[in-house]
Amino acid sequence: ALSMLLGVQIYAVGLADNSSPSFACAANHYVLQRLSSASGGKAYYPPITPPLNALNEFIDRVAVRLRHQYVIGFSPETPVKHSEVRKVEIKVIPPVTMKKTKLYAQSSEGYVVVTSHN
Repeated sequence: ALSMLLGVQIYAVGLADNSSPSFACAANHYVLQRLSSASGGKAYYPPITPPLNALNEFIDRVAVRLRHQYVIGFSPETPVKHSEVRKVEIKVIPPVTMKKTKLYAQSSEGYVVVTSHN
């Protein structure tokens, strides 16, 4: 929820030896995946054996994603009575000319509304 409050995206890189997967390793993957996707970011688990080309490719993809972001603003219909987390769902509907093009939007799962008590 702190990433929502601050409005940051988390891109996590999990470096682990997957040759003998364990419950702890799976749990760690889940935590990184959940944390990053909730913030609108992404988790990646490259192979840890050299060369680390896969890691470099992931970093390049993150850099491209960061350069191609948009900000969408809106005013909620429901007034805020107290601080809360609100869910967000983004749907991409392509124009008729792009029906065969796969479009997607990735965003945080919500945002935090903070009220001041004066």
